[in-house]
Amino acid sequence: MRRRLSLFVLCTFANTLLAQHITHHFHDVSMTEALQYIQSQTRRYDINFIANELEDFRVTTEVKNKSVTDAILQVAGLYPIRVVRNDERKIYVECTHKTNRHLRGRLVDESNSPVAFANIALLSPTDSTLLGGGVSNENGDFVIPYERPTVLARISFVGYKTIYRLCSSEHIGTIHMQTEAYTIKGVVVKGDIPQYQMTTGGLTVHIQGTLLSQMGTATDVLSQLPRVTANPDGDISVYGKGTPIIYINNRQVKDKSELTQLKSDEIKNIEIISAPGAQYDGTVEAVIRIRTIHRRDEGFSLRTSSQLYYRGDFGGYEDLSMRYRTGRLEVFFNSMYNNMWKKEDGQINEHLYALKQPVYIEQSAKTTMRFADLSGKLGVNYDINDSNSVGMAYQIEGSVKGHASAKLHQDLFFPMYGNMRQASVAQTMDIDNHDGPDHDLNIYYIGKLGKLDIDFNGTAFWKRFRRFDESLEYSQELEDRNVHINSGQRNSMLAAKLVLGYPLWKGQLNIGSETTHTKTNGYNKNDDGYVSSSETDIRENNTAVFGEYSLRLGYITTRIGLRYEHVNSSYFLYNELQPDLSRTYDEFFPNLSIGWSKRKWSLQLNYSKRTQRPGYWQLRNSVQYDNRYSYEGGNPELRPSIRHGIQFDAQYSWLSIQAYYNYTKDVISWVPTLYDNQPIAILTNRNFNHRQNIYVSLTASPKFDWYQPTWEVNCAQLFFDAAKYGSVLTEHKPEWEISLKNHFVLSESCFVVLGILYYSPWYNSFQKNKESLNVGGNITKSFFNKALTVRLSFNDIFNSRKERWTNYGLGVNMHKDCNNFTRSIALTITYNLNPSRSKYKGTGAGNAEKSRL
Repeated sequence: MRRRLSLFVLCTFANTLLAQHITHHFHDVSMTEALQYIQSQTRRYDINFIANELEDFRVTTEVKNKSVTDAILQVAGLYPIRVVRNDERKIYVECTHKTNRHLRGRLVDESNSPVAFANIALLSPTDSTLLGGGVSNENGDFVIPYERPTVLARISFVGYKTIYRLCSSEHIGTIHMQTEAYTIKGVVVKGDIPQYQMTTGGLTVHIQGTLLSQMGTATDVLSQLPRVTANPDGDISVYGKGTPIIYINNRQVKDKSELTQLKSDEIKNIEIISAPGAQYDGTVEAVIRIRTIHRRDEGFSLRTSSQLYYRGDFGGYEDLSMRYRTGRLEVFFNSMYNNMWKKEDGQINEHLYALKQPVYIEQSAKTTMRFADLSGKLGVNYDINDSNSVGMAYQIEGSVKGHASAKLHQDLFFPMYGNMRQASVAQTMDIDNHDGPDHDLNIYYIGKLGKLDIDFNGTAFWKRFRRFDESLEYSQELEDRNVHINSGQRNSMLAAKLVLGYPLWKGQLNIGSETTHTKTNGYNKNDDGYVSSSETDIRENNTAVFGEYSLRLGYITTRIGLRYEHVNSSYFLYNELQPDLSRTYDEFFPNLSIGWSKRKWSLQLNYSKRTQRPGYWQLRNSVQYDNRYSYEGGNPELRPSIRHGIQFDAQYSWLSIQAYYNYTKDVISWVPTLYDNQPIAILTNRNFNHRQNIYVSLTASPKFDWYQPTWEVNCAQLFFDAAKYGSVLTEHKPEWEISLKNHFVLSESCFVVLGILYYSPWYNSFQKNKESLNVGGNITKSFFNKALTVRLSFNDIFNSRKERWTNYGLGVNMHKDCNNFTRSIALTITYNLNPSRSKYKGTGAGNAEKSRL
């Protein structure tokens, strides 16, 4: 009896091993790989299939404690696959619809999350007869066998707009589904999409269908995003990273007026990349990519917007966008007139510690500036098919008016003669600026050759500006002066960039090359002899090659990249080559990113090496005359700085934290020094050994029915030994920034924004800035189904955002306390007639080089 029992137990145990249950997470693997894995986990069954027949079907699912047959059925899912068990041992898996063509693609929502179980129907393009169909899997992938050379795909899912796509190739790529609201007996049903999603190297913010889509312009939207600020002049910065490169649909923004022309309801999502990869120039610290809503509207569309503001004086802008689409062809035209007034009223004090004659100067200055610019852009875009498109765009821009005038009064104290005022100088300045005309020509091709992605851009860029300064100084104690300076600069650039992408194993490999050829000529003439005249030419060639591989394994994403740049810069003075000022650089820029994401949790760690190359204006060999005791100048001996950065990001639902550390070698800093050891201060850029920074940012963005806030607390610590170089600044305390952005929804067509931004005292190498507070907001109301929008904006309500700083330089201390008239009120009116967004996909080339120009 015991023998029989033992034999029974042994047989039962053996059968259990042979009928082992399967537990495994499959993520974006082929059906062949999934079946091979299941086969490796069992000795009881033989799984028979034809690999080539099932290779195109992708599997993303989590099998938990399933039998072999149930596991096979689960990975087969809703694909047209039949599973047959022939006897006790053999299992056959085959495609029920054997064709040479398989329509393949992936469905994602507006935050790039997969859309599972959507219905894809294949119709006849001539009479809409149903030819076949299928359903997307958990990763949004679908594979549908078909026979005809061209089919019409109808993609539908509850909560999303139905998409029709004419398909003449088997692989149609990634399709973005747009949410749609339904009204059922007075009840509105909407899809709920996370507004913030961590992506490789940054954060994606969903705009379409949210309150941000009603903010007004792209600038207004950016000012409401985490770790992004926009000043009253429309300049954008990313916390801890500085000024970003901004793209709209892969085309670089070269003028901030383009952000004003782009309206918020045309934006689909915005990606804030604080750890750029190898495809970006080594100088790029941050990137903002704006993607607009893709529409297939045909015919003519028009959009016009007008703004009037008061900020010490009246200013405003007018912009007009026109577009015509027919079939796959699109022609567009944009124009904008921008009229800006700026004023300053402040006090600038200087201590000049010259050995022979120290001087203390108290100066009051009132400045008024008026700038008027006119720009126009004409472009054409043609979609060869769903995967290939070409296009060209030309933009011209120039100043209509550029004038600044200033009235200054200086009281001079010479300590060697006591602390009494020794002299006074009354000064008037008139400056005329003439920018342009600037020309920018871009051509592009984006397409696919089999599985190979091709992205090519070519750019030609010309820019010029001229400036005429006249300064009249009157004094009873000192000699009068009449100073005239004529300066200007001409820049040109030719650039090309090619990026090739190819799926490799379970990831994507991108390789490419970028080359730029730049010429810049600058001159500075002063016939009065108060400052030296100069003429400089800089000719620079930059060639870069790069490679980057991105991989996703389950919940883990990785990216590794390497960029190599060869830079040859020749420096000429009066057409004579200066070997000691000419440079050649060969540098590698690696980057690494690893992230983990599951449900509401996301973690990411990034490392990158970047560089900061001095701008051509910083490298000039000229001196700008401000007054007899203050100059500004370039420094042709500047070297690029190298920066190593480590960044950690964590996000849970609407709560996120970012910590960032960087070490900068040969840091470039703006500092006042003595000019030729005379009692004259000259502000210029210089290289210093190194600097370290630590940044920590905490952001909370909960969402309530009528109240949608974004609260942000940032802290930074600078480590820089200014005293080592002779400055009296001996410590840099932690800096705090508190931002409270509050959105109140009054109705579907009306909302209110109230923002509070506080800065504690903050530091920049040799400079200490005082604390400031900015309170502003707006009221937005739309009419006629959002065809007409009216917006009333307020900025710096309490006039508390002042420019107050002290620069503890080298032999010079400068203090400024200035009212920049940031308190303002603005009225903006926008009208839409059949609005649509451009399909232009060009990214441009030499983008970082254009920033230096």
